[in-house]
Amino acid sequence: MFQLTPWSALPLTVILLSIWTLYSLKNMSGITGSRSVHWIIVGALIWSFAQFLQTLVTPLELKMLASQAEMVGKQIVPVAWFVFTLTFFNNTSSLSGGAMKLLLLLPCATLLIAFSNPYHHLLWSDVALTTIGGYADIALQPGPWFFLISAYSVSLALCGTAIAVHKLLEAKATMVPVTTLISVPLIVGVATLTEDAGFGLIPGINLTPVGLILAAVLLRLGVLDSGLLTQKRVRRHTVVERLSDMVVIVDQDASVLDYNVAAEKGLDLRLKSGQRYPKLTMPVLLELIRTHGRKTELTIGKRAYDVHATSLTEQEASENGDTVERVLVFRDITERRKAERALQEAKTELQTQAHTDPLTGLYNRRFFMQRLAEEGERLRRHSNMLSCLLFDLDHFKKVNDTYGHDAGDAVLKMVSEMTNKATRITDVAARVGGEEFAMLLPETDAQGAVNLANRLRESIANGEVVVNNQRISITASIGIVTVNKLGDNLDALLGQADKALYRAKDGGRNMVCIAN
Repeated sequence: MFQLTPWSALPLTVILLSIWTLYSLKNMSGITGSRSVHWIIVGALIWSFAQFLQTLVTPLELKMLASQAEMVGKQIVPVAWFVFTLTFFNNTSSLSGGAMKLLLLLPCATLLIAFSNPYHHLLWSDVALTTIGGYADIALQPGPWFFLISAYSVSLALCGTAIAVHKLLEAKATMVPVTTLISVPLIVGVATLTEDAGFGLIPGINLTPVGLILAAVLLRLGVLDSGLLTQKRVRRHTVVERLSDMVVIVDQDASVLDYNVAAEKGLDLRLKSGQRYPKLTMPVLLELIRTHGRKTELTIGKRAYDVHATSLTEQEASENGDTVERVLVFRDITERRKAERALQEAKTELQTQAHTDPLTGLYNRRFFMQRLAEEGERLRRHSNMLSCLLFDLDHFKKVNDTYGHDAGDAVLKMVSEMTNKATRITDVAARVGGEEFAMLLPETDAQGAVNLANRLRESIANGEVVVNNQRISITASIGIVTVNKLGDNLDALLGQADKALYRAKDGGRNMVCIAN
């Protein structure tokens, strides 16, 4: 039932080489084309393993079963090879489902025919057990379907090889992978056809394992070790078609000569009936082309783009004075612009928080002193008038003690709203203490400051807040200081306003007093 034969060494060698090659591909799973290479090696492994079993067993039924299993590998290899060339050299992860079904239609039918051959003899017209050199072998006579599937497999192998060689030569690749991609299918094809046609050069020696051994070694040395699967191929489909940036080539009239997929979708570049080339019509792009500009920025829909223009020649103008063709690269900067806006908004928010009283929304004491120093510098240069108001809420502690701190906060907010209403564009209003407020009035004399202070005092006195059905009102005492020059001691100025404020409180509160 079993026999030991030296013929087993050849397919066993291919099995070991196939396993070794599969192991080499373990770190290339994410590379375009690696999946097809896996299937090529798996097909060769199945093919060789079936031949190995065929050399070990002696009954015709078992040898026939091994031959049927061999057909699985023989159908996988040419299809996987063709798919590899299409996907790898076009930089796509896989073919469409319809294309794969079409490619696999005849191979799948062949497998069904192979395993049902005793009923119709379409693949093998005759099967017999023979003896060569004392060892049992199987003789298979090809049937009509055999020639059909052989022609199909050879066609796939030749087409795939032609695609691979054309792409590699176009990319100016080294001759090692080119020679390899020609030799591998050629060696396997010649060995397989010689075996199937019954023209073995050495009686009892199956040439297919020999071809697979040579092919596996060449595939390893010429494709894997040369880095064909991992090299960066300088090709249009990788540099242009696969770019997420929109790339457009235009002439001097803004007619589009070429574009990639991203540009077709993003710019809606589709040929119209009777029109040879689509045209760019956006004014900013027309200006960029007309003026030989290098860079511009534009918005298309909700997306923002940096557009870089580069001449296809070393000079910007041809001999007849026309502008030469130019490449426009549209880089999407929408997310960057969003990030910049978010950063600016965050910066503005931080500045606002640093300068603003969180309860009332008025400026805080720090910002008020900063603006006071700036206005003091202006006074030194221009000798204008500057008035400063300090006002304090009368009996505010009583509000907190009687109604609670929530009521006190509500009163502070009411006073802040009235202060904002009284503030002009150039004025600065701030909360400088618990219930103490200040206003800076540039280019305002004493009388103007008094008028504004009285309007503010009256609006505060007439206002009220309702907390827990309790109506709460309050008054304010205001001190004013007016100067036409300001020294380095800003606290002295505030001290004068503070003295005027306390005179207002001592005089009966709800009053406005001017510093002496």
